[in-house]
Amino acid sequence: MAKEQKGLNADDIAHDIHRDLYHLSLTKGACEEIVRGVFAAIKGRLAAQEAVNIRGFGVFEAKVFKGRTLNSPLVKGGSIDFADQLVLRFRQSQTAKREINEIAKAAAKGKKAAAKGKAKPAEAEAKPAKKASRAAKKAKGGKSAEA
Repeated sequence: MAKEQKGLNADDIAHDIHRDLYHLSLTKGACEEIVRGVFAAIKGRLAAQEAVNIRGFGVFEAKVFKGRTLNSPLVKGGSIDFADQLVLRFRQSQTAKREINEIAKAAAKGKKAAAKGKAKPAEAEAKPAKKASRAAKKAKGGKSAEA
């Protein structure tokens, strides 16, 4: 029996692109090729040790850690050689950090309210800002822009 995998993979991203951009008439296969192409371009730049900056998301960087030789405690006078390693680092942008935190807070608030049975999850109760402010003005007895 296969172990259920959590998280998002390239196929999920391709499916989401296909679903969200249906008006462009892209096939699911074309979406999968686009996703593979984007990842291949990112991998190629990182292999060349170039930084990949995706505005509003973050920066991927590849850094080389120098190899070294360590003494082996198992063999008297023996040593273990470690080769140079290319390590991937990611720094998220401030915009992405802020947006992710806002989404997480809204989801947690919706789950907490749903658990108490008092309200629906945050996605269902969200109103546009103008409508919410008009409703607040009406509740206070003030004039609304619609009246």
